[in-house]
Order: sequence, then C-alpha cells, then structure tokens
Amino acid sequence: MWWVIFAAGVFLFAISCLNAMNLMLVRVLGRMRELSIRLAVGCGRARIARLFLIDGAVLTTASGGIVLLVARWWFHPLFALVYGDPVTSSDFFADWVIAGSVTGLCLVTALAIALLPILQISKADLVGGLKAGGASTGDNRHRGRLRSAFVAIQAALAVILLVGTGLMMRTVQRLQAVDLGFDPTGKVKVELVFPPGFEPKPAARLQYFERLRERVAAIPGVKSAAFGEDALLVGGYHAPAPNFEMKDGKYQSVAVSFLSAAYAETAGMKLKRGRWFSDRSGEQEAVINETLARFRFGDEDPIGQSFKFRGYRERQFQVVGVVRDVRETVRDAAGMRFYLPDSGAPTAVSALILRLDHESGPAFKGMVRRTIYDFDPMLITNYVASLHERAEGSLHAERLTLVILRGLAVIALTLAVIGLGSVMAYSVGARTREFGVRLALGAPSANLYRLVLKRGMATVTLGVLIGTAVAIAATRFLQTLLFETASYEPGVYLAVTGILLLSGAFACWLPARRAAKVDPMVALRAE
Repeated sequence: MWWVIFAAGVFLFAISCLNAMNLMLVRVLGRMRELSIRLAVGCGRARIARLFLIDGAVLTTASGGIVLLVARWWFHPLFALVYGDPVTSSDFFADWVIAGSVTGLCLVTALAIALLPILQISKADLVGGLKAGGASTGDNRHRGRLRSAFVAIQAALAVILLVGTGLMMRTVQRLQAVDLGFDPTGKVKVELVFPPGFEPKPAARLQYFERLRERVAAIPGVKSAAFGEDALLVGGYHAPAPNFEMKDGKYQSVAVSFLSAAYAETAGMKLKRGRWFSDRSGEQEAVINETLARFRFGDEDPIGQSFKFRGYRERQFQVVGVVRDVRETVRDAAGMRFYLPDSGAPTAVSALILRLDHESGPAFKGMVRRTIYDFDPMLITNYVASLHERAEGSLHAERLTLVILRGLAVIALTLAVIGLGSVMAYSVGARTREFGVRLALGAPSANLYRLVLKRGMATVTLGVLIGTAVAIAATRFLQTLLFETASYEPGVYLAVTGILLLSGAFACWLPARRAAKVDPMVALRAE
C-alpha cells in the first residue's frame, strides 16, 4: 500500500515540476528581448543563469514554507482522520523528517524548473532577440513542440493516477458487495478467556455458558444469543492436521467449529439444504459448508451420508445439513469447513454471538462487559466486537489507499488542465497577428476556434494514449490491493479517457474562444 501511495506522490510531483517548467519557459520567451539587451550590454550568461536559479529558489521556498505550515498544523489531524488513529504533534523526529523531505524536494524543484530556461539562454541568438519584439520573441516550432510534450506527459501521468483511483474504487465497491455467508448487521461477537486454574470442568463448561447466555440475552436490545467456538470472520483459514476422510479414503486438513444448536439462527448463517444439528446429546450429526460438500461429495446429495473425523476417535458423523460458505476474511474465499455440536468439544467453546435489533455502540459494549463481570468477575472479556465494524475495518488498507489516490488524482487532473490552458493561452497570444491576418483574408471565426481546439485536443489525446499504455503496465503493481478487478478493467479506462478529454476540451475552450473573437484591426496594428 505504501509503495503505491509513494509512486502516486512521485507522479504528482513530476506533474507539478513539468507544469512549473512549462510556465517558466513561457516566461523566458516573454522576456527574451530584455535578456538579449542584458547580454548585449555585457551581462554574462552565468549571471542570467543565477537569476533564474534565484527565481526558482524563491518560488520553491514560498511553496515549501506553505507545505511546512500545513504539515505542522494540519497534517496530524488529517492523518488521524484518514488513518483512524490519533497522532501526536509532538513527534519531533517526524517533524524533522518532514522538514528535511520538503527542503530536499524544494532544492530538486528549483534546479528542475531553472534548468530549461538556462539551456534556452545558453543557446539564445543575441541578434535575433534584439531585432524581434512582442511576446513571442524567441519562440519557434521546436519550443512549441517542447511545451506540448510537457503537457502530454502531464496528461499521461494524470491518466495513471486516475486509472489507479478508478481501480481502487471498483475494488472497494466489490469488497463491500461480498457475500460473507451471513448478515453482519446487528451481530456482536464476544470472545472470553478463563484465567489459568479457573476454567470450569468440561462437563460443566456448557452449563456455565448456558447460564451466561441467558444473562447476556436479558440485556436490552439483544434479540437472541448463542455460544460456541469463534466461527465468524476469524481472520484467516486455520485447519488442523489431516482429519477429514475424503472420498478416496485419504485424510485431508479441514477446519472444524464446535457450536451450539442456536448458533446458526443467531448468527444468520444460511442453510442451503437439510437442517442444523439438534441439541440432543450423543447425536453424531454434522453440518458441512458448500465448499466441503462440493469437494467431498461432488454431484451427490450429501444429506444422510457419513464421513469419518480422525480427531474424534474415528467416529462416523452423519451429514444433516449444508450451510452457505462463511468467509474467514472479507477478501479470501471460504475454505472447507464443517460444524459439530458443542458437546463434542466443550473446551473449544470460548465465544458468544449476539443478535441485536440495532447496531451496537460503545454504551452497549460497556453493558456487555459489565454483565459478564457481574456474572463472574474472574472471566476475562477479551473483546466485544461488532461484526459489521469488523468487516468494514478489514477494508482499512483499501479505503486509505483510495482516499489518498483520489486526492492526488484530483490535484493531478487540475494541474494538467491548468498546464494545457496556460500553454494554449500563450499560443493564442503569440499567434494573435496570424489570426488577424486570417480573419482579414476572410477566414471564418469558427475555423480559428476549431484550429485551437484541434491543436489542444491532439496534445491531450497523445497524453491519454501514452498514459493508457503505461497504466496497463504500471497498475500490475496494484494487483495485491485489487479484489476481483483486473488491472486492465475496460470501464475504468473508458471513464478516465472521457474525463481527460472533457477536461482538455474545457481547458482549450477559453483560448479558442479568445482566438475566434480577435479583432483584425487591433491584431494588425503595429506595436
């Protein structure tokens, strides 16, 4: 996750540098006559180069100061809001790391945005600069292509960021739509721990939990309660040594959970066929999930068939029901699992599951802890967790990445639009006399409008094509964060292409409108 965010930050930094370089290049072209006069009266090129370095340093120092103020006063609260954990602003080391990073980036940026003007000055034609006048002094086709290339690269980097954001949005949407095998809404899981030496005997453990269940079920808002081994969103698939007899007679590792008879109804687990096991002691009944039914029995109906469980003295268990797969995590598909009555292993019983008529809050969780403490002060409540919150919390990495990528993508798109708009505005200003001549010779205003739009959209289209090709290769590194989403998702690429093209058309609209309204008499008037 952090490498993805770092790469997105690098792309945004590159877009910013390209934008600043483009604007600085335009500024140099506008000052080419002044710079030529400076050179003519004896000013050395090295001194002018230092002038541009100072300009870049002043610009980046101002921006760096703003960043440090934001980091000092707003970074920690924003980080706590996005990440969900409080961050102390007195973390001196982190502040110095931020200050050092910003200083280093300022130096790199100052050098980057001053390099191109320095190269232009080193190759400047002194005589040509003194002869020409106006805003377009020193401009030529090569420099125009260079500015367009900068804009195309900005658009390409913006495409990569927008594609990454779109893929993360699809991932979060599909993770939220995952069928967990039960409805987590209004479900609360309570994990309990006995201190060493205070555990009830196996024969009395189930009676102990039954009395505790009755006490907790009396809490206002609790519709039903059950107990058993932890079986909902356990955090991963954990299976013991080979214990389940498969069709070929070999044993395979299959997860098993010991639950009470009321567990399935309370948890909202959905039976596909058959029934849940009864609470009659001594019955050798089992319920299996869909994955195990498919691997063990294939197309046969598993209801009424038997299997051996090695961990239970090789006894035969009869399948009485098939339950929908319950995922151990939101991301991972459910593994093979079967369920047995809690009487088979009383020592495995360590959790309560509660079904409420509303979502739980801190006050309710406090009531549960207090009730358990009143029931038995020696019993330790390890945690009281809302399964809905637990499912949402498991998407933390994806949500954090999406929030950051979305912010960076919006900034990148804005910078790309500003860069294209500024370049097109300069181009229109530099070609004002040409547009005046065209209009004076009878060219319709609509032709000039289309001419400016065509040039701007050609630059954006080139950037989109380059960015799409790079994004298909680069977003493979997002694959570990993606869920049921390919790195070449067509819908995402079409949406990003549409956004970039519409944004590019908007950026070209004002310069094109300005070109179409040029007054030929004003444009042709001598300066």
